[in-house]
Amino acid sequence: MLTEAQKLQKQKELEKAQKDVMESIEKATNSPEDMKELLTFLSKYSNYSIKNRILLHRQGAKAVKSYKGWQDAGYQVQKGEKALKIWTPVVIKSFVSNGKKKSLKYATKQEKNLIAQGVLPVSTWVTFNLRACVFDALQTDMPDDELPKLYANKHIDREIDTQKAQEIISSVENVINRLGVTLENPALEEWNGGFAKGYYVPSSKKIVMNLKIRIMKK
Repeated sequence: MLTEAQKLQKQKELEKAQKDVMESIEKATNSPEDMKELLTFLSKYSNYSIKNRILLHRQGAKAVKSYKGWQDAGYQVQKGEKALKIWTPVVIKSFVSNGKKKSLKYATKQEKNLIAQGVLPVSTWVTFNLRACVFDALQTDMPDDELPKLYANKHIDREIDTQKAQEIISSVENVINRLGVTLENPALEEWNGGFAKGYYVPSSKKIVMNLKIRIMKK
């Protein structure tokens, strides 16, 4: 049973998650058509509990399915992708034998017969375990043109000539060098920034880039 303080904290987390989503949408577009496209796309995916929606939002996920779920939908999870965590229900059944509670799966043959006869009543309850078992659409081979325009962290192709690209890279390098900031590209298995293209660490003055996103853009 949650305390009033815990309930209040969870409500604040949900409100913050909703606010973050709405702010990102407002900043991205004013087009009702783009909004409709995004909502229609998301409506095709599982409607998780508030607890799981907050958890998925923190991991940067929007549209998720299990590994097999993506296969059944005609897509393949990319090699090396790590599953995202959600709370999943676990049904537990137990009974009392000789004054001690015992899990149903450990019942002896004699106890199973007594249970079948109704002599030993079975209690059932549901608990929840945190499992890494779903993947976001961005972790699959879904083509970019099938993702909504407003889908967060969607890969966007931009036409730019090599000389212009080099000028931009040089300018950025000059700026970060003057600021004393370093640029890091951790190995894919060491990346912990979710679906973000990168992030800044103020304490160590470094910009950490998502190597996978960078490779995709080459």
